[in-house]
Amino acid sequence: MALLLKNSDIESLVDMRDAIDAVREGFRAEGEGAVQMPPLVLIRTRNGFLRILTSVVDGIGYMGFKAMNKVNGTGVRYMIQLYDVESGELLSIMDAKIITTLRTAATSALAAVYLSREDAETVGCLGSARESRAQLEALCAVRNVKVAKVYSPTEENRRKFADEMSELLKIEVKPASTPEEAVSGTDISYVVTNSTRQFVEAKWFSPGMHLNAVGATRPEQKEVLPEVFAKADRIVMDMKENVIHEAGDVIDALNSKSFSPDSVDDLNELIVGKKPGRRSSSEFTLFKSVGSATQDISLAAVIYKRARERGLGVDLGEFPYLKVKTT
Repeated sequence: MALLLKNSDIESLVDMRDAIDAVREGFRAEGEGAVQMPPLVLIRTRNGFLRILTSVVDGIGYMGFKAMNKVNGTGVRYMIQLYDVESGELLSIMDAKIITTLRTAATSALAAVYLSREDAETVGCLGSARESRAQLEALCAVRNVKVAKVYSPTEENRRKFADEMSELLKIEVKPASTPEEAVSGTDISYVVTNSTRQFVEAKWFSPGMHLNAVGATRPEQKEVLPEVFAKADRIVMDMKENVIHEAGDVIDALNSKSFSPDSVDDLNELIVGKKPGRRSSSEFTLFKSVGSATQDISLAAVIYKRARERGLGVDLGEFPYLKVKTT
């Protein structure tokens, strides 16, 4: 029986800690070889794009895909179809806006667990939209954050972010007048913007810092200058084979030979213990992500099970039609 879940259904079903736990299991399945995940499909349309991510997560028993489409001047729509691996049954069609925000932040939090210093207390935030709010919330779930600084080009937006996140997270959040001011001297920083021009500079980072670079997920999107990749002592990605082809700032850094793909580890390798996490307190570490279907499906599975338990959503019955092979 397929279940239709709208955005309003999903809001009450999971929180950030649920997302972190779910995404960790997805990465664990990847690291144990229990995932089949081909490269994403990106199709340009005359006024936007259609992007499709697929994964079979045998490690948790679910598979599916996320489709997202953008129409210039309108916005982006996200949808997941979730299937049972064993039976092939369609379990759910669900809105994926909240899922995308949560799994992206959860992935960044897991990167911080393995790559930031355990005593990290300060965070630099570049960006003030919904995604940035989720990123800071996720970091507070895995580190004892006491102070954060936020930069947005719009003064009103950074002040609003500071006021609201201070109240929500019960920490001190201060607006910064420049991106360098937001980042300098922090233990962990992140950048999650829609920029098409690199602006994050190497001189802002000192030994012992960690950076999560999150916003650039398509070739035209760019946040981090090649010099930052060159400066990093350690680079880890959520799925290297996707990142090096999809993130504009990574593509530029590779073209300028700022780092070698061979030096990059996948986050799943750290989670299952195949590769070490942070190796010293003085390392400058960098995590780059573009998102993956495994992250989406892992969280969607938790949401589906809770929706069933709580009687949420619309039951579509026997959908789609099952064509039975006859002899």
